[in-house]
Amino acid sequence: MKIKFQADNDLDEDILRAVKRLQPAIDFQRAPELDLHIGIPDPEILRLCAKENRLLVTHDRHSMPEHFIAFIQQHDSPGGVHRFAQACHQQSGGMVAALLGRQRRRRTPKPNHRHSLT
Repeated sequence: MKIKFQADNDLDEDILRAVKRLQPAIDFQRAPELDLHIGIPDPEILRLCAKENRLLVTHDRHSMPEHFIAFIQQHDSPGGVHRFAQACHQQSGGMVAALLGRQRRRRTPKPNHRHSLT
């Protein structure tokens, strides 16, 4: 299964542009394409990403991790939100490399895949 990424409102546009420049075929959607805007509650963002089978990429270290944990505890959505990519602690170049590496690694299915925070 090919990973589909979803940019949160707060994601640095340089990260999205760099990933798409280095890997043009990658499915990395900007926030407005999913109708994400300032003021949408985190649980709703997670619900929309799960509905679209997209992995959320965000800089939000304050509220999103807690909402993500609650979301995966309350929803049985295989293929919805598999992982939460936390970009805040990395430089833009490191985040781009991490996203591209995740795309390559995901092509090989792993047994016993679990939800996790990375």
